[in-house]
Amino acid sequence: MRLFHRLIFAHDAPLYGTACSFFKRIDGTALEMSFTELEYWMKFVSSRCRRCGDCTLAEMAFLCPQSQCPKFLFNGQCGGSSEGWCEVFPGKRRCIFVRAYDRLKPYGEEESLRGEYIRPRDWALDQTSSWTNYFLGRDHRAKTCDTRF
Repeated sequence: MRLFHRLIFAHDAPLYGTACSFFKRIDGTALEMSFTELEYWMKFVSSRCRRCGDCTLAEMAFLCPQSQCPKFLFNGQCGGSSEGWCEVFPGKRRCIFVRAYDRLKPYGEEESLRGEYIRPRDWALDQTSSWTNYFLGRDHRAKTCDTRF
């Protein structure tokens, strides 16, 4: 997922412009529906995607807070976790933020969890393509291909 993100989704990625053009062209077409299915299954297998349409995988070390945090939190631990365990599933499930930290630490990127505030999910995007929403500026980032930075 990290490599995929660096090739396509980062604003300076080599395939970013191509992806922008592609998603602009398929928006609202039958091809978008097929691509949404492909996207969903790729992310379901890798991250247990729930097809929220406003994806935060990149911000959370490619762990999905919609499917892996019982409180659906984006911006830090809930305060109820104890010794790295989720308060809803103590001793059974590690807190998603602890897991994200552990994933980022080997890359020296653990401080990225202190990054920008992630706006609440836009529920109007539910069951739509988060890739299309990302490139067309509909998701929580609200940056279109035309406004890269």
